[in-house]
Amino acid sequence: MADTVEAYENTDIADKYNVMSVPVIAINGEVAFVGLPYEVDFVEKVKELS
Repeated sequence: MADTVEAYENTDIADKYNVMSVPVIAINGEVAFVGLPYEVDFVEKVKELS
């Protein structure tokens, strides 16, 4: 499952992940990337954290 969250509309979620800039990608409740990752890095991180 994937969700898109607007940080300025959901400040509680942004605070939970300490979001200061976007995009931030969290996987299974853990911040995995700040900024846009390369596809290969994203896929590897998903596998690692699954």
